[in-house]
Amino acid sequence: MLLCFPVPKRKEGASAAARREGEGGVVGAERVLPAVGGAHEFGGYGPAAHAGAGTRGGNVESMKGRLLISGGGLFDPNFRHTVVLIGEHDAAGAVGVVLNRPLEVSVADAVPALAELAGAGERLFQGGPVEPDQAVLLAELSNPAGLDVPVFGAVGFLTGEVPTDVRPDVLRARIYLGHAGWGPGQLDAELEGGSWIVEPATAADVFTGDPEALWRRVLERKGPRYAAMSRIPFDPSMN
Repeated sequence: MLLCFPVPKRKEGASAAARREGEGGVVGAERVLPAVGGAHEFGGYGPAAHAGAGTRGGNVESMKGRLLISGGGLFDPNFRHTVVLIGEHDAAGAVGVVLNRPLEVSVADAVPALAELAGAGERLFQGGPVEPDQAVLLAELSNPAGLDVPVFGAVGFLTGEVPTDVRPDVLRARIYLGHAGWGPGQLDAELEGGSWIVEPATAADVFTGDPEALWRRVLERKGPRYAAMSRIPFDPSMN
């Protein structure tokens, strides 16, 4: 199981999204991020959007280690103009984190126990709408064998209490509130429907110093067709 860290209620200085998530949230609760690589218990972020979805004959092309770039026609505010790293994907579902939604609160303020791993002054990120009170730790290690849930290369998830012998191997880390989750067949149906554009992930994407520009930049590197899409505004009424 991929354990999450409980996150205290955020301060007034956090972004509006962070404040909304903090209101009424469970503070100090110990919960478990549903299984990665096993039975995915998290379900979908929007059941109505996925009614009737199913697996493609039991054969799933795994998106693990890839980026999902939201298409111009995906208007769900949870995923509009987002880039999602998929950490696991099989017939039971998929799980990942949104890479490009930094919050106006530091890791040191929200999850002090992880501040040393993330680095001084590093911001917290909104990882997705599932379990938004729980922190997820994504890291790049000098020794990938120390990863609890490898995703690609030397990048993957660290879970629970990070062992003292693993901490020196952390080259860089990001902390996310919540995650994105899909039940059986849900992500496959969205891919078939054109909601997502797929791109191999790189460590530079995951740990970019300019996360707000990641959606546009990844589309532009895919060529002229997608570069035109990158100019679609977040608010379609402004087009």
